[in-house]
Formats: sequence, structure tokens, C-alpha cells
Amino acid sequence: VHRMRFLDYQPKPIICLAPTSSSPATAASDYVAVSRDNGTVELQSVDEKFRTVATVAGLSSRPVNVMTWTYGGGGGGSSSSTTTNTNSHENKSSYYSSYHESHTHIHGRRTLVGASSDGTIFIIDFAHGRQTSVIGSGGGGVFSLVSLHSSTDDDNHDCMNLVAAGCEDGSIRIYRIVTTESEQKLELVSTIACAGSAILSLAWRRFSGTSSKGMEGTVLFAGVADGTIRRYDCVQSSSSSNVTMSTNAVLNGSGDGDIVMSVPGGASWKSNLRMTVECLGRNTPTRVWAIQALADGTVVSGDSLGHVQFWDGHTGTLQQSFDQNDNKADVLGVVVGGGGENRVFASGVDSRVVCIERNANTGCSNKWIMTHAKRPHTHDVKALAICRSKDTSGTMSPTTTPQPHQDQEILCTGGVDTKLCTYRVKDFRKVRPKIMYPWPDVSPVSVATEARIVALRREDRIDLYQLGRHSTSLTVDASAPPMLLPED
Repeated sequence: VHRMRFLDYQPKPIICLAPTSSSPATAASDYVAVSRDNGTVELQSVDEKFRTVATVAGLSSRPVNVMTWTYGGGGGGSSSSTTTNTNSHENKSSYYSSYHESHTHIHGRRTLVGASSDGTIFIIDFAHGRQTSVIGSGGGGVFSLVSLHSSTDDDNHDCMNLVAAGCEDGSIRIYRIVTTESEQKLELVSTIACAGSAILSLAWRRFSGTSSKGMEGTVLFAGVADGTIRRYDCVQSSSSSNVTMSTNAVLNGSGDGDIVMSVPGGASWKSNLRMTVECLGRNTPTRVWAIQALADGTVVSGDSLGHVQFWDGHTGTLQQSFDQNDNKADVLGVVVGGGGENRVFASGVDSRVVCIERNANTGCSNKWIMTHAKRPHTHDVKALAICRSKDTSGTMSPTTTPQPHQDQEILCTGGVDTKLCTYRVKDFRKVRPKIMYPWPDVSPVSVATEARIVALRREDRIDLYQLGRHSTSLTVDASAPPMLLPED
């Protein structure tokens, strides 16, 4: 037995977390995509105690800064189709239960879209372990990415494959996931005019009571680097003539490769509201790093002054403001959870994870109160996400379909300290978080017993070590240290 002190495994910080959405309502398992600083994207299964089921290596020079899931598009080249190892099944008899068949259908229609600060947008294909359909944003670096499917429970299938990207030049570009027989690709369908500064965060929502078809009736909220929050509404266009390309217009594919605006009655984006975040007398504007939109029209923002603020998304009025920390450190992430969107979680440069809840003791449903905070991380928390566990007891059989009451919301946080922490949303105050340390599921150590060689898989190379040789007395020279073999 050899004790190796020279392994020196160094896990990478977490940049972004992207959970699969539970919309449309289904019993399918949830997954969380974890992006790390070296460009790697891991797909972790929530119901398997966050076991890594697939990995895309990516490029160390192009880390995936933002990700979001879409749904639909026909499944060809889907990003998570290998997670259930069902690509080889060709008929219904291959499924061991209807529950398994339903999972396979749902997973095959999920697509993970990522983007980087170098201005590229791409599809992360776990089935083949690579990034596909890599295109330039046309607006510089991409700092935010959101899909209508991941941010709402809307079952409008015309919108589930749409992605909005916030760009460095201040524009918002909306793409559609188009599936062909051989691949998936990103197609530009709309561009919202430049806001003057970089778009740092996005929230896309269809509010309660609106039931228009397609993008029409949806609302985009953008956190801009100039210290403002902009609201854009997708409304019926007054244009009555065909155009090849128009800023703010919603474009449709014509089938022959050209993109034209659908008329009459096409849709376009309109800027309706502007909310200004306080700067406390500083010369630099406040950065709005995170933003979320609730079904009742409330907008939640996290900014560079350490504030978590609640706005009326219809009038632009600031309703409440909370300090996530006492040092005015940046709030980098905000997520919404709880039944009826009653809880908001926030964290950032100060690793304190705070919980803000609706005050049920008052008659006003818009009154919020900070209830609890935890500090399981040692460094900056860069990503927060809420996913759902379908089987909290761990005793679900393959032939049993989980009931809705078995769903449990789980808050996931990650950051510079490389570990993933999970919390039960319902019992956030009572239950301590679970810590998932980033040791890889596949060991980086391999041993050739006969040759007495140990292989250590590094990020950019493989090191081979020669262990101690046998002496003439058939005993092992345990005092001899392992020797690194030359490259030749």
C-alpha cells in the first residue's frame, strides 16, 4: 500500500448553476448544470445525491459564464439525452416502466445553452461531450442569459425554445433553438435596441392573466451597468409592411433561410419603464448583478451596494430594500423559491446566504421580512439555483410515479471555494446545509499493477509515476520515493 502525498488535486471554482425547469408539469427528474472556472460543465442528478452523470470539457480559455435550459425542438442532438442511457432503446419495450419512458421523452427535449464573455453563444451537448452551434453574439461579451421556459411555468410551447442574451454593447438578442435531422442550431429572431451600457442581468416573464401566443405578452427586465433596470414589453406591432430586419421587431423564419417580419400584426419590443438604483453619492453607477421577476409583477434585484430590493414592476416604485451584508459587498445572485414564490434567497461577495420571506402576519401580501441567514461557504458565492427533488425518501421504485406532494425544493449555492452546498427551502431555518465536496466521480488515479506505475490525470496532462522496485530479496524497498517518468 502506497500513501501518495503528491496528488495535489485542485478543484476549480463554480461560476454558474443552471437547474432544469419543472415546466411543463412532469414527474421527470431534475438536473443541475455546474459550470467551473476551467471551462468544464458538469451535469448532476438531483435525485442521485448530485452525482455527476455527464461532463463537457470545454475550453479553459472560454469558461461558460452563463447558462440556461430550454425545452422543445424535437430532441435531435439534445444535451441531456445520455443521462438515462436510452439512446440505444428503439422501441417501447425497451422501457422498464412508463415512468422511465416519460423521463426519456422529457430529457430528450431539454437543451442547455451557454455563453461566454468572449462573445460566443453555444449549445452544450452532453450526448457527445462537446459544445455545438457556436456563434458570435454580434454584441460583444454575453453577461446574462435567460429562457422563458426556465423563468416561468408558462406551457406555451411556442416560447419554450427561446433564449435571450444580454450583451456587452447594451443590446438584448433573442434566439430560437432550431432542430434539424442532424443537429441543433441557434437562430436570431429579435434584437432589442442598445440600452447604453452592458446588460448584466435578465429576467423574462409572462405575468399572471396574460395568455397571448408566442412572445407577445411577455416582459423582459434588464439590469443595466448604468444603474438602471429597464422593462421591455413584447406588444403587437403597428407596422404594416414586410421588413428584412428591424431593431425591436420579432422575426420569424420563412423556411428558405431568409428571416422576415411576420405581418400584419407582427410583434415588437417596446421600452415602457426605467427604474434607477441609488448610488449613495458614488461617482460610479450601481451595478445590478442579479434580477428576478415574480408572477404578481414584483421585481427583485441584487446590486453592487449589497442591497436586495423589491420593486413594483408595473409602476417602477421601490417597495422595500434589505442589506444582504454590512460591508456593502456585491450581491451576485438572487433566486426565488417556496410555494407561491414566497421566499427569496441572495448571496454574493459576502458569502452569507440570506432568506427573505413574505410576512404572513400582515394583511399585505407585498410585505417582506428577512428571516434567517447561513454562512456555509468560506469565499464568494457566485451562483444560486433552485431545483426540485422528486423522491426525498430515496425509496421510490421504478414502477411508481411520484406524487406532487413528494416534490421538495432544494436551494443550491456554489462559488470560489469550489464546493456545492444544498439546503431544503422549506426547512431553511431548521436544517443545516449539505456540502458536496468537488472530488470527481471518476478517480483521477489509475494503477498499472504489473508495471508498478501510477497515472495521475491532471487538467492539461497525465503524470506517470514509477513506484519502488523489488529488491533481490523479493522485498519492496518502501523507502524509495516514487519517481516521475521522463516524457520520452
